[in-house]
Amino acid sequence: MQDIRKKIKLMRLRSMKNRKIILTMMCIITAGCLSVLTACSSDKTLGTAETSATAATIEVSETAEAVETSEAAVTTAASETAGTAETSATAVTTAASETAETTETSATAVSKTADAAAETAAGVVCSAVEDKEFGGIFTSAKIDAFTEAGIEYGDSCTITFDSGEIYEDVPFYTGYYGYVGQLIIVDYPAYDSVKLTICDGGSIWKESGCKDGDRFVISLEEKGRYLRTQEVMNMTFSNNMDDYESEESFANFRAIEGGNMKPGILYRGASPVDDVYGRAHCVDSLIEKHGIGFVLDLADNEEKLDKYRSTEKFDSPYYMSLYDDGRVNLTGLTINYRSQEYKTALARGLNNMASVEGPYYVHCTMGVDRTGFVCVLLECMAGFSYEEMEKDYMQSYAAYYNITAESDPDKYDTLKNSKFDDFIYMLANQDGSGSDGKPGQPDISAVKDTDFERCAFEYLTSAGMTEEEYMTLKERLCGTGAAA
Repeated sequence: MQDIRKKIKLMRLRSMKNRKIILTMMCIITAGCLSVLTACSSDKTLGTAETSATAATIEVSETAEAVETSEAAVTTAASETAGTAETSATAVTTAASETAETTETSATAVSKTADAAAETAAGVVCSAVEDKEFGGIFTSAKIDAFTEAGIEYGDSCTITFDSGEIYEDVPFYTGYYGYVGQLIIVDYPAYDSVKLTICDGGSIWKESGCKDGDRFVISLEEKGRYLRTQEVMNMTFSNNMDDYESEESFANFRAIEGGNMKPGILYRGASPVDDVYGRAHCVDSLIEKHGIGFVLDLADNEEKLDKYRSTEKFDSPYYMSLYDDGRVNLTGLTINYRSQEYKTALARGLNNMASVEGPYYVHCTMGVDRTGFVCVLLECMAGFSYEEMEKDYMQSYAAYYNITAESDPDKYDTLKNSKFDDFIYMLANQDGSGSDGKPGQPDISAVKDTDFERCAFEYLTSAGMTEEEYMTLKERLCGTGAAA
């Protein structure tokens, strides 16, 4: 651009020089013409001279105009050339800028793709969704995402929240196979996505300070660290009644017998209203058959009950007749039986139960863990031995999975140690700690001969139940004259 402007300036200078030369010539010619006019002696000669002078002047003028026209043309052409050059330069600059922007956009896209690939290689990127019932965290991720990241059942994982919270050595299971109080990642069949949860314990949602939509990454820490537990504990059951010996087995339904418990006063089993496993109507028929007078519903609240009732397949008329008559207590418990919130809600429900005549029915969803703990507590009150309580609790695994001490001793012992023994150890110690400081891994031999009736009394009175209320409940279950 600077070279073009220099050429234009040079052309203008040359044009000015030509203009000076033309003016000088005009002066000389004009002077010559005047001399001729002076020398002429006749009019004719004068007229001829004037005509010649005029012609010469016109010729010089036309020459000057032509020069000016040429100069203007040259200037215009130069300007147009400069404009074209400027336009070309602008176009080049614009094209370069657009190319740079395109390159930056491509680089950004490549960067994002690389980041996504790095995140996938590093683990599963999750978005937190609150499990409002149990205090867990749904990950929004399906099992396929874990498979792509190379994470399998039985692996140990690290969970890293964007907030900075990090949880290490977290097992990945298909069920609730961890010890009590242990954080696990669970791909449970009934859930829409993989979930983080504390086994039979507190709320990981509150502990982590999580909010809906918060981002975290689950990455592989160690392959197969918990594979043995996954293999031993991985169990499935059928929802087809034809696969069971009886309706009672299908519904995990039974009377609790032993100790000082009155025969036919207390029953336990699966839910008569939550039909997630296709058992609700069967259970409802059984509680009607056995004349149940009160239901202690450990799993549900009003909102959940309304949801069940709104479905077309809801068919639990006997349960609803008890509910309408005020003989159902919707307790809505988690499995965190160490917490004061749990204790308080349970004591309130048991007081309501003791206010009416039995028989009584205790249930959660499947009638295993939440129901299992409450029944162990009432069995302690009724003077059951350790062996009697073990037999009742483990019968649920015989009903659903055909697991007994004889059929599969390895699984039987693992289940007993991780679940039932923790109930007993916690009640015996009341502080909730295991013998090695880890809940769920107790030295049960040290507490087998404990006074379990005292344990039940201490647990329920610490929950807010008075001694009089305790005695009323005990008399309902064990008969008049039952001693504390």
